[in-house]
Amino acid sequence: MEHKRFPLQLSGNLANAAVEINGAIDDVLNLQGVDAEAQLTGKNFAALGPVLDIELPATDQFEIQGHLTGSSKALTRKNAQAAAILGSLHFTANGVVQDLLTLGGMDLQSRLSGKELAEIGPLFGTKLPGLGHFDMSGKLAGSAKAFSLNKFSAKVDKSDFAGLAKFEFRKRPKITIRLESSVIDFT
Repeated sequence: MEHKRFPLQLSGNLANAAVEINGAIDDVLNLQGVDAEAQLTGKNFAALGPVLDIELPATDQFEIQGHLTGSSKALTRKNAQAAAILGSLHFTANGVVQDLLTLGGMDLQSRLSGKELAEIGPLFGTKLPGLGHFDMSGKLAGSAKAFSLNKFSAKVDKSDFAGLAKFEFRKRPKITIRLESSVIDFT
């Protein structure tokens, strides 16, 4: 019996975000065997939270693109590229998300930069001191509920840091950070 693939072309809106999907699918009725390029762009990333049943950070704009494989039960995004902006904050990530529907199995090289470190405080429900311009990068692994930044490096104003950071989002968030520095500016 010959294996038949069906073309898959979708474009539309999902929670005020533009969606474009182009590729093929094996089983249309059961939504299995997806193999497609996909792009999602919009203003506020948090608007997608109710669709995925998780809390997502607000943004001024975002774009996510990459290769989708799998089914309606488990979609994997390979060659993922993401970018988001909120105020002066700029976030980029490249890599793989094994379960796109739960944001589980993330393995992404990421970078976050901005004019003022205090701007990231509201993302974690806390207030941070104004320490100036920052640029952070690391390998983002885990899920939306618990993730780590391995090979983490950061420059905050004149200080530099390297190490590991772990974030667990529970009733009371838990943050674990191990850092080394060659220069710390305490002013």
